[in-house]
Amino acid sequence: MLSAVVLILVGCSGGASQPTPSDQQTTSDDLLVTTPEAKGEVDSFTWNLPFGEPTSLDPIKSYYYSENTVLSNVCEGLLRVNPDGSYGRALAESFSRPDPVTWVYKIRSGVRFWDGSPLTADDVVFSLNRHKDPKLGSYYHLPWGSYLREVRKTGPVEVTVKTVQPESVINAMMATGLGTIAKADHIRAKGDAFGTAKGGLMCTGPFKLDRWDSGREISLVRNDDYWDQDHRAHADRVVFKFITDAATLTNALISGQIDGTYEAPVSGVDQLRRASTGKLYLGRSLQAFELYPTGTGPTGNLKVRQAISLAIDRQAIASTVYSGAATPLKSIFVPGPFAYGTDILQKSYDAIPEPKVDLDAARRLVAEAGSPAAPIASVVQAGDAASLQVMNAIADAGRKIGLRFTVRQLPPPDFISIFFDPAARRGIDLVVSPLYFDVPDPLWVFNVGLLPGSVQNFQNYANPRVIKLITDALATDDDSKRAILAAEAMRQVDRDLVTIPIVAPPQRLFMSNRLTGAPAAFPYLYYPWAADIGAPG
Repeated sequence: MLSAVVLILVGCSGGASQPTPSDQQTTSDDLLVTTPEAKGEVDSFTWNLPFGEPTSLDPIKSYYYSENTVLSNVCEGLLRVNPDGSYGRALAESFSRPDPVTWVYKIRSGVRFWDGSPLTADDVVFSLNRHKDPKLGSYYHLPWGSYLREVRKTGPVEVTVKTVQPESVINAMMATGLGTIAKADHIRAKGDAFGTAKGGLMCTGPFKLDRWDSGREISLVRNDDYWDQDHRAHADRVVFKFITDAATLTNALISGQIDGTYEAPVSGVDQLRRASTGKLYLGRSLQAFELYPTGTGPTGNLKVRQAISLAIDRQAIASTVYSGAATPLKSIFVPGPFAYGTDILQKSYDAIPEPKVDLDAARRLVAEAGSPAAPIASVVQAGDAASLQVMNAIADAGRKIGLRFTVRQLPPPDFISIFFDPAARRGIDLVVSPLYFDVPDPLWVFNVGLLPGSVQNFQNYANPRVIKLITDALATDDDSKRAILAAEAMRQVDRDLVTIPIVAPPQRLFMSNRLTGAPAAFPYLYYPWAADIGAPG
């Protein structure tokens, strides 16, 4: 996993039982932003990381679910993503954009690291500049670190960022690992061990890293000197466990062994809905499940991609694979929540016709494409039962219209490498995986996968109209104009069917009845969510 992991896997489930169709169909009106506010404190709670133990908590190497679920509570960015999709100030008290390639951040005064030393502009400059050096292996280096032309201290509490081109999304990314700040002296002292169980962290968040028992658990304790008293933690301690098997996790949640989890198992949705010990919350999300053609084999032909799309029964996948906790997806574009232009973007999405199955039209398109005899070489992550079920449904639909698929399951490290190493994609025509937007900005997906040179641009897609629209959007400070340009560009991307959208799953949060306050929406990865959890009364 390198700089811009957008295609992240949901629902590892070795040994899980197969989901059955559900009569509880989720709609966008049902989705929550947060759970009821906590009224009291708790001594501790236990949370699960369903994707396993983090490999590192170093911000430059924290791009996956597990790492960011923990990191968002101990280290902070210049900005934060709020549960409703808006941006809040964190370590930056304010920011400005004096020209299209310049961002100026005023660093918040009075903030201290856990050891009592003050946060300085020098710490900010050091942390941001780490992403520029490809030798350090930052997952954010491409594209974001490479966009940073200069980061320097321009005043006692001021840092100025210059980009190589007009780039509006870079500011939003300051809520992610790209803009997360740690103490420079601590990083230097720990070297390669920084962010590991051995080297630890030194940050400013509402919790401190207390203990990391590799292979067993990570424990955080409350930072009683936290600068943001509105987000002072309700819990004295948070303990993270690493249960990756879906059936085991479902049972642990129902029994109360684990108090809560994000990304609750797809295969356990119906059981968790019926649990008396806690509640399954479905939240607003920036996630989608899509097919990603690599531009090789039969899927390099637009008519073949169109045929596959027409053959897929998205409603059946939402009902069966996701137990009703998903909706058919009409576009590569995920309909919110976004930090700006939500009404504009939602109106554009609503105007797209609902996807329908049309096998006759699909067969005609396959014939027009020359009825390719070569099989479509497809891959899913090993152990991801939901992705495998989706792929099997697609392969079955393909047989009905004259297409053949082969399906390989790759171990997680090999699967992740597909998204950053062109050599790893050789012999692969189709990748089956969920996607999530790192930040609630519709332009983000263009930066990472739809512009020439983008790290995730599998097909070397380079539509001149899209390039012009997004170049203009990245340069403007007018939110409405930016949203209009993004929506127009997305309509063109959909016509070109660069990816094949399948379903939009909501955020699945399960939480014990003894707790409340957790954000239900997806941006928990870049928000101090654990600080909000406490007792109901």
